[in-house]
Amino acid sequence: MNGPAQTWGLLPLVVFAAIFLQLRLAGEGGVRAALRGATLWAALVWVLTHALGVFGLLHPGPLRVAWMVLAATSIGGVAFSFRRRGARGLGARPGADVVLAYALATGFLLLAFAAAVLSPPLTVDVLNYHGPRQLLWLQQGSLAHFLTTNDRALMMPPLAEVIGVQFLGLTGDDCWANLPQWFAYALLPLAMVGILRSLHASRIAVALGVLIVMSLPMAYHEAANGKNDLQLALWTLILVHEVVLARAAPGRIGRCEAVVAGLVVAAALLTKSTAFLVLPPLLVVVLLAWWRRDRARAPRMVLAALLVAGGLTAPLFARNLAWYGTPLGVHRSDEGGQQANAAFGPAILASNVLRQTTLHLAGPDPAWNQRLERAVRAAHQWLGVSADDPRTTLWVGRYSVTYGAGSESKSGAPAHLVLVLLAVGVVLGRRSLRSWRWLAWSTLAMALLFTAVLKWQPWGARLQLPIFVAGSLLVPVVVEACSITGRRWAAGIVAVLVLTAWWPSREMAERPLWTAPTLWQVPRDTNRYRYFPALRVRDMGLVGLLRESGARDVAISSVHDMPYNLMRALQQTVPGVHFYGAPVSAIPALPDALVVLELHKPLPLYHVFPDGTRFRLVGEGATDGLYLPEARVRALGWAHRLPAFGGWTMSEHFDLKIEGGALRETPVMWRELTRPRAKLWFRGWSTAMRLRAAFDSWGRQEVRLNVRLNGVDLATVTVPVGARRQTLDLPMVVQATGNELELSVTGGPPDAVRFTQLVVVDGDATDPAAR
Repeated sequence: MNGPAQTWGLLPLVVFAAIFLQLRLAGEGGVRAALRGATLWAALVWVLTHALGVFGLLHPGPLRVAWMVLAATSIGGVAFSFRRRGARGLGARPGADVVLAYALATGFLLLAFAAAVLSPPLTVDVLNYHGPRQLLWLQQGSLAHFLTTNDRALMMPPLAEVIGVQFLGLTGDDCWANLPQWFAYALLPLAMVGILRSLHASRIAVALGVLIVMSLPMAYHEAANGKNDLQLALWTLILVHEVVLARAAPGRIGRCEAVVAGLVVAAALLTKSTAFLVLPPLLVVVLLAWWRRDRARAPRMVLAALLVAGGLTAPLFARNLAWYGTPLGVHRSDEGGQQANAAFGPAILASNVLRQTTLHLAGPDPAWNQRLERAVRAAHQWLGVSADDPRTTLWVGRYSVTYGAGSESKSGAPAHLVLVLLAVGVVLGRRSLRSWRWLAWSTLAMALLFTAVLKWQPWGARLQLPIFVAGSLLVPVVVEACSITGRRWAAGIVAVLVLTAWWPSREMAERPLWTAPTLWQVPRDTNRYRYFPALRVRDMGLVGLLRESGARDVAISSVHDMPYNLMRALQQTVPGVHFYGAPVSAIPALPDALVVLELHKPLPLYHVFPDGTRFRLVGEGATDGLYLPEARVRALGWAHRLPAFGGWTMSEHFDLKIEGGALRETPVMWRELTRPRAKLWFRGWSTAMRLRAAFDSWGRQEVRLNVRLNGVDLATVTVPVGARRQTLDLPMVVQATGNELELSVTGGPPDAVRFTQLVVVDGDATDPAAR
């Protein structure tokens, strides 16, 4: 970590502080100034990034110049306004409720901050497309779509990553990568205070509201990683704040009110697609409030808000429209990869409600989880639908009830779920709380849209975070309606419940602060592969091979793998490396190398580009996925260098097993026959192909390994008990279109034979001893 370079990351924060002070000097209250300041700052980041991108200047140097100019200008503006208005323009010091809110939030914020700062990006989606898209934006100098096999790096709303790319570009590293989410977490208490103030709520209610939202396990976890659900939750809560102001304000609708509403809507839509499910109920309430207040001006103010929101979101939607033919983009991944349900109806809706609810009801007792799952499956039988229906279940997954309090992706909120549902029922049932029914109905509408549109997925709890944040407001509203004595008892019980439910989540499994080896004990770079040791072996091997090969223009093909760490390592190790991801107007002919990241999946011996150019697979050990031009492979004498399991186009009933602790540098890797017969397919690239294998015996009796090619016996090998490092080198007569290889074990269990190498090679691989 370069200390002086990190100070560049302070410039955007200086600009935010200046915006806050300007709003205060303009007469805004402290809470409103902070929330609206955050919205204006996000819009500024979005506009600045696009402005630089128009000229291809989204690079570290121009970014630093731009933020220096913005910081100097904003500081100058604050100084000028301060001279005109004096210290009185800043208003009073923070109120007691704000001080109380942050006194309660401090513990949560400090724990999340420590995990965010000490940990590099570890979240799968961040390593898959959030981080790589930032690196490619900085490389090409704009947010333009680029060539990639991972459409999520293009079509997904990018505001969270656009904010992150400011710090990445300014500092040159990812030490700030997790902090934008933490800043969103830090603003949640202010939003709660601002909304509850409209009630003239007691300090008990304010304190309870802050405690509820800060103890949401999903929010606490996301405050330390680079995902974007927490930022969407912040924009949702800010919009709720604007709704409260709109309903309470008398008379005419101000232009500022309409502009801010448009900015908040744009920020939410640009952060995450689930905003389309969260915003509509709140927008309906805003429209009704404006219509009741000022029917003459309401249409114009709605148009103004739409123009602001449309103008800011237009660049993203235009890019997607030009690239995919639709503003939202399309998922072109594996079957069932789309997020939206492919079937609808009352039974489907009931199925999703049940399954989405149980994401929060799992417990540490496996017996409880099994009973809960059985009950849900029994209910599905009565409904006449399957709990594993691929039309309503993401990918090829199966429904299950899994406890993951310490998991960033699977941590539920059982206490919050029960409290929010009870609060919704009380608000809808009590006439004295009818002024808050709009929020109760909005929360129910959000949940209904969510379950009706999105498929069930094991990590769906974090996607529901904005709904929980908005619905949590109803709990202190209900508590405030109690008598003074009852209010204290109710607040105490709720506080105990939410803290008890949060407690198992206090230690983040992916970013442990107390469980050894902790983030404090392990170097930052080692933590990059804390839970992906096989990826470290592969990535470091690929870096070494690329450096040896002299490749500089590297194409990376990855759909569900995690290329971010590999890209960062190549930038630091291979001078002048350039990733294949240029704007459409400057597509290069062919890269120097192609990296295909499909860990644990078979890879063919050759990759053929559309113009007929063949790239040959090379590698060794776990370094699968590197293709170089065929002529280059021959020139380097690397025809014999292949990954331990390469040359296959498809495999069936063949699993890769990984052993070793989370932080081991070189985990043991092998493939074992787990069924009586395994099949692999490959293409015949030449007439002189060979099968090469190395295997060990792990059985307690002598077995036979049978090899068949296209239905014809190729070889039978006797494997004695305890044999180590036996090898095969078999010539094969192959078909050009495709070939089927069968492996089976007789005379013992299938897992008695474990492979450490299994490759199919062409005639150029003349040096098997080199392995």
